[in-house]
Amino acid sequence: MNDDGHCQLTSYVAAQPVSGDDLLDVVNPYNGELVGTVRQATPEDAERAIVAASGAAGQLTRYQRYEILMKARTALNEQAEEFAQLIMRESGLCLRETRYETGRAADVMQFAAIESLKDDGQIFSCDVSPQGKQRKIFTTREPLQLALAITPFNHPLNQVIHKLAPAIAAAVPVILKPPKRTPLTAIRLVELLYEAGLPGEMLSVLVGDNRSVIEPIIVDPRVELVSFTGSTDVGKKIATLWLQKEMPRTGWQCPAHHSRGCGHGTGRAAGGRGLLSKFRAALHGGQTAAGSRSPAG
Repeated sequence: MNDDGHCQLTSYVAAQPVSGDDLLDVVNPYNGELVGTVRQATPEDAERAIVAASGAAGQLTRYQRYEILMKARTALNEQAEEFAQLIMRESGLCLRETRYETGRAADVMQFAAIESLKDDGQIFSCDVSPQGKQRKIFTTREPLQLALAITPFNHPLNQVIHKLAPAIAAAVPVILKPPKRTPLTAIRLVELLYEAGLPGEMLSVLVGDNRSVIEPIIVDPRVELVSFTGSTDVGKKIATLWLQKEMPRTGWQCPAHHSRGCGHGTGRAAGGRGLLSKFRAALHGGQTAAGSRSPAG
């Protein structure tokens, strides 16, 4: 933050600031005052973010994920008023609501940290029929290789942490695309996660042109999930782009599109190697959260 109280932030590729010259002004929606600026990402930055995430999935142990989330939660609680003030300035929400939002985000980090320690693999006995043998079948979950998280403007902290915290808990690398109307809080949260020890390759945050920066990420076959919260029209466009992409074809892969008609409440494109692992309703309001795949199908 500079001397006049304006935030000067940047997009990040694997914890490294981007170097482009295109600055986005973020203004208070009610009085038009400048709140801050963000250095925007380029198409080259988008490619670098995808490459940086390659091989990062599943590298952190369960305890490391737990520790990062809990450290970030502690830091968020210590900076709660700063975050509440920033949310208020860039979104126009009243301070009472932004303070509540900050507290809830801290709760979500704790819930996700708890989930990161759990193993929901299963064991099945084979000797349950005359032809069965005395063997055991073990199932385990593996993280998706890369997810794209697209968040809306209306709750710039809570909407972001509801995507990032479960993804970190499940060891899934993420490229975050916050809205241009309220990107400052999201970027500060990403910085906080880096400071808590999250490896850079696990998270990039890109603010940039939708057509040249974000849409190529959606259609890139290296991206196995798009998690989107926003308008129906944008959700339909994302789903259309997703269904156009070339995905590897094997017997247990099942690209799918979830929409309001499926009862999830929020349009969402999903696919790649199976759907997402379940998380508690407390994490995602009953929705499926960024997670993992089962190689057993």
